[in-house]
Parts: sequence; C-alpha cells; structure tokens
Amino acid sequence: MADHQGTGLPVPVGASCERRRRGRRRRPPRRRARHDQRGSPRHRRRLARRDAGCAQGAPARAGNHAGRAREAVRHGWRASRGGRPARRSTGRIRGPWLGRALVPQHAPRHQPRGHARRDAPRPRRRTRAPVAATSRRSQLSAAARWAAPRRALRVIVVVDNRDSYTYNLVQLLLEHSDRDVRVVDAGDPAAIKACLGWISAGLVSGVVISPGPGHPANAADFEGSAAVLDAALAPGSNLPVFGVCLGHQGIALAFGGEVVAAPEARHGWRSPLEHDGTGPFAGIPQGTLVTRYHSLAVREPLPAGLRVTARSEDGVVQGLEVVGRPVWGVQFHPESIASEHGRQMVANFVAAVDAMGLDLADPVDRVSRDPDGVVSGAVATSGGETSALSDVSELFVASRVARGPQADGRSAAETAATYIYRDVLRNSSASVWVDVPDETGRLARWSILADDAPITGMNSHTRTASEPARVVRLCGEGSFEAVQRALEGMHPVGGEGLAFRGGLLGYFGYELGVQMLGVRPRQPDQAEPRLPDAWWLDPRRAVLVDRATGTVTVIATASTRALAEAAAQLFSDEVRGALDAEPSTTPQTEPSTAPRTEPSTTTGGALDATSPSARPGDRDALVEGTWHTTRVQYAADIARCREHLLAGDSYELCLTNEFRPDTDADPDPLDLFLELRATDPAPYAALLEFDGGAVVSASPERFLRGTTGGDYETKPIKGTAARASDPLVDAAAARELANDPKVFAENLMIVDLLRNDLGRVCTPGSVHVPSLMAVESFATVHQLVTTVRGSAPGTPPLDVVRALFPGGSMTGAPKLRSVELLRDIEDRDRGVYSGALGVLGADGSTELGIVIRTAVRDARGWSIGAGGAIVLASDPEGETLEVELKASALRRAFARAARG
Repeated sequence: MADHQGTGLPVPVGASCERRRRGRRRRPPRRRARHDQRGSPRHRRRLARRDAGCAQGAPARAGNHAGRAREAVRHGWRASRGGRPARRSTGRIRGPWLGRALVPQHAPRHQPRGHARRDAPRPRRRTRAPVAATSRRSQLSAAARWAAPRRALRVIVVVDNRDSYTYNLVQLLLEHSDRDVRVVDAGDPAAIKACLGWISAGLVSGVVISPGPGHPANAADFEGSAAVLDAALAPGSNLPVFGVCLGHQGIALAFGGEVVAAPEARHGWRSPLEHDGTGPFAGIPQGTLVTRYHSLAVREPLPAGLRVTARSEDGVVQGLEVVGRPVWGVQFHPESIASEHGRQMVANFVAAVDAMGLDLADPVDRVSRDPDGVVSGAVATSGGETSALSDVSELFVASRVARGPQADGRSAAETAATYIYRDVLRNSSASVWVDVPDETGRLARWSILADDAPITGMNSHTRTASEPARVVRLCGEGSFEAVQRALEGMHPVGGEGLAFRGGLLGYFGYELGVQMLGVRPRQPDQAEPRLPDAWWLDPRRAVLVDRATGTVTVIATASTRALAEAAAQLFSDEVRGALDAEPSTTPQTEPSTAPRTEPSTTTGGALDATSPSARPGDRDALVEGTWHTTRVQYAADIARCREHLLAGDSYELCLTNEFRPDTDADPDPLDLFLELRATDPAPYAALLEFDGGAVVSASPERFLRGTTGGDYETKPIKGTAARASDPLVDAAAARELANDPKVFAENLMIVDLLRNDLGRVCTPGSVHVPSLMAVESFATVHQLVTTVRGSAPGTPPLDVVRALFPGGSMTGAPKLRSVELLRDIEDRDRGVYSGALGVLGADGSTELGIVIRTAVRDARGWSIGAGGAIVLASDPEGETLEVELKASALRRAFARAARG
C-alpha cells in the first residue's frame, strides 16, 4: 500500500489516482507498536484528554492548525474543505478542533477490509457536555454543518438572571433567527467578562436581558446584567436590546427610573395590553392578553430619555423604549405559553436586529473572529462535567413467556405479579416492583419485577457461569455522573419489542437535584440516618407482567448470549413453578376504580382524629402520628413564602411537610403496597426494598418519559380536588378545579418552567404543549394536568433528566432561587420524597415518576411527604387541608395494613 510522506500510513483522500493504483501492488504496512496504535490504551487516553479539552471550550492556539491537521492524518481524519461532505470511518472518534472541521474518513478503497477492521478502534459511547444554547446549524452533523453556507453572522447574547423561563426566550429566538444564540450566566463573573469582550470586539448583534428574581438595584440580583447593559448602551454603540421583566426594570434603572412595589403583585395573571404599535408591538392587536409574573414595577413618570409604549388594565407600565435607540423593555412575559402573540413580539425584536445590519463584513475572518471560536468556552455552557470515553459492554437479552394471555386480564396480572414478587424475588437482599404506564400516563400498562440475585447457566464453552446483579448506592456529589456512566456502559442486544430490555430500576433523591443546581445542602445532624441520594438496581433477571392481558414474560441479561439464554430458561421454570403453586382463591388486590367519599373542595379536605370516620376499626380510619411542622408553624411558613413572593424573590414556592406514623404502626412494605394498590391505584406505583430501607409509592405524576428516538414528555400536576361519591357533586368539584384562577396560576407557572427545562436540551421549535390544564380523575382526587413535549434526538437521556431535575412541580419558579428559599424555610431534608423514581432503560428509553403519594422507611421508621404550591392567592387554612388530603390515602392504607 502506498504511504503518505514516508509515514507508512494510507494515502489520504485526495491523493492522485496514480499513487492509489501503485498502492494496490503493495502489501499492507506493518502495524505500529502496541503502545502507539489506534485503539491502544495510550491512544484512548490521549483522545480522551483531547476531547475533554475541546468539549470544555479550550480555544485553538494560533498557528497550531497545521500541527493538528498532521495529527488528524495520523488517526484517520482529514480536514473538510470547501464545504464538501466527507465519508465516515468505522471508528467514530470525533475531533472538534476549532477553525477547521475535521471529519472521519474511510480507509482508502484499495485497503483490505480486514486490515481496516483490525486497525480501527471499536465504537464507544461518550457523554456530551450539556450545551447552554444551540443554533439550527448545531443540530446538524459536523460534516453537514460545515457544508452549509457560511454566513458571517454575529450572535445574539441572552443574559440569564438564573430564571426558569430564560430558555423559552432562547427557543423563540432560535426559531426566528439564523444567528447563534449564546446564553451567559449573569451570576458568573468569568462569563460576564467574556461577554463584555465579545461586545467590545463587535461580535454581538443583539442583547436580551432575561427575567429573574430580585430587584435590579441589588447587586446580588443584577450586577452581571447591569454590566452587559452598560456596555450595550455605551456611547457609540447602537446594539438592539430587549429586556424582559427584571431586564425591563433594569433598563429603566439605568436611565434614572425608579422600580417600586407594584400596586398589586401579579404571578400567573393574564392582562389585556394597550400599546402604541411600535417596536415589539408592531402588528400586535390591541387588547392582547399577556402573562404577568411580577411583584415590582417601573414608577411613572419616566425620566427623560424613556417613554411608555404599553400599559395593562391596572395602569402599570408594561412596555418602555429608549428614545431614539433600538432598546425596549416589557414587564410581562411574551415567552409564556399563555401570552398571546408572544412569538410575534420576539420576531419583531429579531427583525430589528436584522435591520441594524451589524453582521460581519468579511466571511474570511470567521475563524479568528467567529464567536464559535470565542464563545464556545466553558463560560457559555450550562455546566456539568464531561466524562472520558467509557467502554460499552454488550448486554445480551433473552426472554421466555412463562404464561400466556389470560381471560381475566388485569386481575390475573395483579395476582401473578403478587405471587412472583412474594415467592420468588423477595427472598433476595434487594427487590423491586415498578409499574410503567401507557403512553397517556394515566393507566399502568406493565409491571416490572426484579431482584439482585445472580444468574447462572452454561456459557458458550459449555461451562457453568454466573453473573451478579449490580446495586448502585450513592450519596453526595458525583452520584448522578456515576449512574450515567453505569447506564452508558450498556448496549442491549436482542429483546426488541420488550417493554424492558435491561437497565436501571430505582430513584434519584431530591437533595441530589439540589446539589446539581449548585445549592449548598442543609447540614443535617451527623447522627441523622438517611437513605442514599440515589439507589438503582441493575438486575440480571426480571419479570415483565402485561397488565392488560395477564401475560408473564421473564427476562435475563448477561454478557454472553449463551448465558442469557440458559438463565432465561432456568428463571422461566422457577416462575412457572410459582404460578402453578397459586391457590385457587386469589388475594383481593385488584384496584378499585370507584371514587372514594371525600370532602368536596378544591383546596382539599382533611380527616383528623376527631372526625367520625376516624373511629377505631373504621375502614376509613387514618393512622395516628406526628407532622414535622405543626399547623400553626405551617401557617407561619406560608406567611414567610408570601413575603418572598411579594419581594419578587419567587413566583411560586412548593412548600412541603412530613408525617411520621406512630412507631407501633409498622406494616410490612408489601402489605402496605398491595393495600395502596387496591384502594388508590396509580400509574407510577412502585415498591423498592433493600438493606436499611423501603419505598412504597402510588404516584400519579409523570416526571419524564423518553423514547429511544429522543421524544420526551413531562406531565406536571398542579391543582387537586377531592372526589365525591355523588356523581353530581363529583362533576361540580372537577369543574370548580378547572375554573379556579389560583389553580390556573399555579399550573401555568410550572408549565412555563418545564417548557424552559426541556428547551435547554431539545431541538429549537420542538417544545410544545398538546394539552393545557386538563382535569384527570383518579380514585380519590381530581387533578389538573398539563402535557409538555419536546424532541432531543441524539442527546443522552440522562442529560435530559439532568435538565429537568428536580421536577419543577416540587420546587416552584424560578427553580434555583425557590430551592434556596425552601431549604431554609422547611429546615429538613426531603430525601426520596420529591425526587424521581422509575426506569432508565439500557436501550435509551426513560420512564420516571415524581415521588409523591409515597411512604419511605429508614432507620427512624416510616415517613409520608406531602405539600402544595404557595402563591399570592394561597389561603393558609386551605393549603393545610390540601396537604392533609394528599397524605390521607397513605395514612388510611397504613391503618388497614397495620391491622393485618
């Protein structure tokens, strides 16, 4: 084979045909030394260091492109020129050098195929660093991106005041502009310094100042944004600026205006708008309804240089403009799902940016002046660590049908799952029963049962082999990354069409999410016992029960196909034996669907020890116990929340409490689980038992569902009303819930938050809301549920989980500031409660529920968490009753299970 410049490597693509013809008559070159060949440990370490540096945004050094290109040739890469797409090699290692696109190349056609296979490294999965924002171009492959027309466009900078709605603005900007959109953390001094450099270098075409908590006069709330605003408004600069909510107030303050308490705080409130039709309001109808999230407002009269462009029905300034400059502010939130014509307002700002003609004049300078090379540093990313290349292990999946469809369907499925879990799986040190709902998220479709027992069988060499299950118990920082590494190391082979092809079953605790947000956790008593922040089981054997047909399928996963097949057969025989041993009378575990008699109120009704239904022996009696926070203290905590809401520190705070049953009420976890399933069925029911703990859940709320194709869905629940036995009263309760303005505001704020969270990772334009605030009825309650969807093909599933965790319905908005406030108000760890529980599939699927309606047992005994959203319209008595209503189903199940 012909070599290249005496290196002994194949002639690169583009060499002359004559040299290729000569290469056919030569033998392949000798393989390089073990320590230097592609795929060797040293080579992999070098590539990992290189990729980690590039992913963190390390800028390319001047004059180093030639050397990097030579290094690329050594490793089978070539530089793409002139936008021509390049072919890909069998080794999928990517080298994102700045300045030139390096794309993998095939081995030359004259190279023997066997040699190419031996020499190329095996494909490996790699964790992608979360990206703060992308453009349409960045959704393309490397080759396609660089093959696109290279327009010299400056970027639009969005200064994020650590709000939970910023990425809704980013998504709208990306939909309406071909420019890159760069998100800068206002609380990161290094990010702000870099952004000021971009403005002074002429790399920015527009600036958006996001909403956020606090007051623009407070340095801790607005210092970073104020610095960027000053640079954009400097003499000689004519940058278009768009300020939203806090950004709007900051513009007024910069010109000598005054920001004061609004006549009446409005959070999740829709107001008709009266405007002058200029700037962002061009083409917007009068009376357009817009969503307001603010406790502060700009006081009139405005100082010289500013003019009012819009007002709401209560006379509050909703829009302003800097006279003679393309600088606008709006007090409301155009990016909210409930704001009419908000998309057009953002499009008007983008049109103003285009009209300024601030694009770079010389496309040739793109390499040295292109923000892709300047802005892609760590300051422009959303954070998170980048792991090195992780080895991917093939996980062979084998299955057997232990019992076919049954005539009585759901009843047979429930009975079979109960006996298999009790008689086969529960003997192990760790066992799991997790229900997975159908696509709607309203009805459990599958039950996945598993344990931590090892599997045994014959391997491909006809020798007895064994493989253990793995249990991941993690606490503190790094827990999420450890789970991500474990999941990314799996590559299922076989089992297509099964609802579970191996993966992880377990939970992420709430405090893990708090730490991921960068919030310092509460310092608990060192002697205080706690369950792990994350607990996940990677089983080698599992049972899949079809709850619609009663079909029972056993699954075995192993590192070899022979072991998986042998283990599946052995396990199938064991499960069949347990099913054949079922007595003729089955346990009464079929869930009831009839509504229970509850007080009819949208704020909830509570049954306490003095109510008639709490008499000893009564089926509706509630177990006795103690609340962590008394009613008096809970009312005081609500008052503290309202103070923060009025100060503009938050729009909504999800305050929680904890109930601990008396120590003499210690039911068996399985008995409690079956009792709860029979009386309060839920789509995300789960039972986890392991050393030192148990989790019994009847959660109705979908945290995240993800398909193998990268489509994601979350369904936040905000608003609860008790069911009634009288159909007319029950229907009236549902109508009242749907029309309650307080509940509407609660739900809307969380919907906008979750749109923002999905917008961090989803393709621009893909985040949408197919169902807004629909009433869904369960056995004991009506609830107001919204569906939010988005697409993130190619993004690792746990990157999506990270973007949403902890669930916004359990924090409030803005998420970061709300979590900080709640940590101090509640003064306790939530633990597993408020986290996420379910399935992380080895095939890339995800099915997680919010941990609510859940009882947790640790070394201190049992606990039940419950809470509700606090908004300005919240009534302390009503909020207390709602919390007690949410805990009542579990307390009732406790009382029955404790009696045996």
